[in-house]
Parts: sequence; C-alpha cells; structure tokens
Amino acid sequence: MTDPSLDPSVLHELIAALPDVVILVGEDRTIRFINRSEAGYDKDEVIGSPVEEFIAEDAREGHAALLDHVFETADPGEYTTEIVGAGGQPEWYAANLIPLVTNGQVTSVAIVSTNVTARVQAERELAMLRTLLPVCAWCRRIRLEDGTWQTLEVYLEDSGKGRVTHGMCPDCAEQMDHEARKLAT
Repeated sequence: MTDPSLDPSVLHELIAALPDVVILVGEDRTIRFINRSEAGYDKDEVIGSPVEEFIAEDAREGHAALLDHVFETADPGEYTTEIVGAGGQPEWYAANLIPLVTNGQVTSVAIVSTNVTARVQAERELAMLRTLLPVCAWCRRIRLEDGTWQTLEVYLEDSGKGRVTHGMCPDCAEQMDHEARKLAT
C-alpha cells in the first residue's frame, strides 16, 4: 500500500504552506516553480524568468557562481543576499540551494529562502549604535580617524549620516534673552 502522505497533491500543499519561499531553478537558470508570491511579485510573472533577474545587481555574479557550483558538483550551498523587490525596495533573504539529481546529474536546484530583511536592518542599526564617536567635551567637534577634528555638522554631512539645520532650543533662547537684558541695563 502506498503512503497517502506521498501523494503529489499533499506534497504540493505542504510546499505551498511553508513560510519559506521555495523556488525551483532549471539548468537554463529560469524559475520553473515558486510556491508563493514574495517581495511584491506575482507568481505568474516570476515563473519562466531568469533567477538572477531578482538578485541585486552587485550580488548577481556571486549568486551565479554559487548556482554553477551546485549544478557542477551536486554540493548544496547557502547564502544571504539582497533581492530587488517589485517596488525597487531592497529585501534580504537567507537561502539554501539544494541540488535535485536525476540519473547522477543535477537537473534543477531548489532554493529555499527566508526573508531576513528585518534582521539585516536591525544588525545594521545595532552596528551603527555601537560606533563611538570621539567628541571634544568643550567644542563638540568630532575627531576623525586621521587625527584631525571636524565640526559635527560637517562630519554628519560628509559621512552621509545626515544634514544639519540650525535652530535654538528654548533653554538657549531664554539664556540669550537673559544675557541681552543684562547688556541693555
């Protein structure tokens, strides 16, 4: 008697219900199957497309090399990479590449991936928070790696961490008003 859990329709339902994205890539590098829509793409527009089309441009070469390695050696692989979402927004996925072998030859590769965008963003924010800036206690300038000192405003703009606009807080405004009255009398 055949085990009913091995029925292809049951297996298809199982794969469709997984929280991970399961993609089947053929030897021609096109997507033959995807279990569900992800990253803003419709399943129908993904099937038949080259897999590298969805990888961030600067990561495509590494992804292609890993996929080649899996096809050539039947060794599984893993990576974390940036995916270009349908709206152009970056998303990060951790993936396992699993070779599917028929008659001793890899005929396709299953890519099982998990969206780790929130984790990558949190790691980046944490790394930024861990960065200590040496600040002069008197003038508030920042000491750079080369030993020179730079104003906070210039540092933030040059490092791409932000732009500065100036205003006056209520305490300073009150202090300035107090000083002005003293000078007027």
